[in-house]
Amino acid sequence: MTLRARFTLFIAGVVLATVAAYTAALLAAEAGHFKRQAEAVQWRATEHLARVCGEAALTKNELTALNFFKELQTTPHLLEALCVAPSGLVWLRDDLGRLKIRTIIQQNPLKRTKTIEDTNGKTRWIYTVPLLRNGRVLAAAQVVFDGQETVRSVHLLLRETARRSFGVPIIAMGLAILLSWFAARALTRPILKMAVGARRLAKGDWSARVPTNAPGELGELGHEFNLMSERLGELDRLKDQFVHTVSHDLRNPLGAVATSVRMIRGEDTPARVAPLVDIIETSVVRLEAMVSNILDTARLREGPLTYDLRPVPLSPIVNELARLYQPVAEQSRKTIGIHVAPDLPPVQGDEEKIRRVFLNLLTNAFKFTRAGDRIEMSARPVPGGVEMKVKDTGVGIEPDRLQRLFVPFRSTDGATGEARKGQGTGLGLFIVKSLVEGQGGQLRVESVVGQGTTFTFTLPTAAGPS
Repeated sequence: MTLRARFTLFIAGVVLATVAAYTAALLAAEAGHFKRQAEAVQWRATEHLARVCGEAALTKNELTALNFFKELQTTPHLLEALCVAPSGLVWLRDDLGRLKIRTIIQQNPLKRTKTIEDTNGKTRWIYTVPLLRNGRVLAAAQVVFDGQETVRSVHLLLRETARRSFGVPIIAMGLAILLSWFAARALTRPILKMAVGARRLAKGDWSARVPTNAPGELGELGHEFNLMSERLGELDRLKDQFVHTVSHDLRNPLGAVATSVRMIRGEDTPARVAPLVDIIETSVVRLEAMVSNILDTARLREGPLTYDLRPVPLSPIVNELARLYQPVAEQSRKTIGIHVAPDLPPVQGDEEKIRRVFLNLLTNAFKFTRAGDRIEMSARPVPGGVEMKVKDTGVGIEPDRLQRLFVPFRSTDGATGEARKGQGTGLGLFIVKSLVEGQGGQLRVESVVGQGTTFTFTLPTAAGPS
């Protein structure tokens, strides 16, 4: 779930809980209000009856009281109404047929009271109000109401109130969700833009920038992000400049050493010196290839490399590299072999870059093999091109490392054992893939841990696809 959805649901939940609590409190307050109103009506009816009963007791005129009894019967939920003499004897009630019944009320007529009786599942609210004159009770009124019906009427009023006001929480909830969505959008949009910028930075795009007009701390974070991106770009430019400078400075002494080795090599070279000359020559070639890899990696960041494509015979390249690496093989107690088809056609490619492809693959093969292992170079014609292989019987490559084998600076990540000991700059295979594909070819690798690795690449023939 996205941050925006979570924030929206959180705000909506808070608002819903608040609205629910407010509605519950409001309905509880309304219930109390309606109940108090019903009780006030019943108290007024009882107090009025007490005054009527007192006047009837003074004037000995019961007609007024009887008329009021008739009016009182229209009061909602009325069960019974009485006029009580000071002795507690009921002398008037709303049921005229029972006037002769002698009833003594249980409540003290000197007190204004409300009692609740539950009889046979029925609730009765009994109100008693005395009428006092000079501290003497003239009469008392007692009115009984159906408590269940009174409560039921309160609930009906409450439901009607809730029904009328039901739209308010719904509208409030809708507005809360809408406002929380807009608030979440305002907060998450700059975060999402920073995430996009971070992904661009991870891919090496130092021009990535994010808006800084976000509110509060988000705006400050965007500003710091842009400063970081600018600083990383500056550091990257300094790094490229350093790589260019160092690589070019290395080429001059390496060229001088290579020229000196070629001048030293000859028929009059002492036998004890010749192996050392071979090793120096091989090391110089490998160093030159390493410097070229570094330079080409920097150039690939700026754009594609340029290629001088022309027909290139492969046999001289393979034989020369085998001669160069023969002393290294003897010194490390490894064997190197070549298998070149006699009818091998020339390929359409850049000779210097083809030589570097072979050189990088050979260097890797020697790094990741042990004493007694064998390294083979082969070339044979295939439909539309020439297939070349560099195969070894070394330690092999773990399957999880094959996926990142051609990523610069990471080809040896996670290597163990002999592979860990032989790791280098991590640029060789990245350059190999770039050089092969740049000449219209394809590269693939097959490896079994403990049995060896085979790199196979194809280049088109000089005559073009057949």
